[in-house]
Amino acid sequence: MLNLFSSCYLQSIQKTRDDLKSSKEELQSVQKSVQEDQATRATIDKELETINHTLRDARDDKRKNDHEARLEDAISSLKRYFPGVKGRLVKLCQPTMKRYDLAVTVAGGKDMVSLFSMTLLLLIGGMKAHVYHFTLNFSGRCCR
Repeated sequence: MLNLFSSCYLQSIQKTRDDLKSSKEELQSVQKSVQEDQATRATIDKELETINHTLRDARDDKRKNDHEARLEDAISSLKRYFPGVKGRLVKLCQPTMKRYDLAVTVAGGKDMVSLFSMTLLLLIGGMKAHVYHFTLNFSGRCCR
């Protein structure tokens, strides 16, 4: 009888050792899988960050291009209405050599985005009259 208990006990110990060994192997395979998944996730996160950066730059470029187009449209309409308007100072003062770009920009300062007009006073007076004319048109008091 003691032999029977000891053999059952030994079988149980052997089974527990086998289960422990298989559990350790399974744990190692799961840990390896987790490491591979983390590496994949890190790669995907880097790609996503690159794509987001590219999209942000594209949106910013589109916004700048839209702003420039509206500004150019406004300047062209001013050129049509007022013949003295020549354009923006930044477009008119482009040096022939690139190394002078910074110097010209610093010299122009905040006025680099200003309009250049041969007859500035006539332009301002004309703009006031033009705005007044449209104000009268929208109010319905002027038939012109």
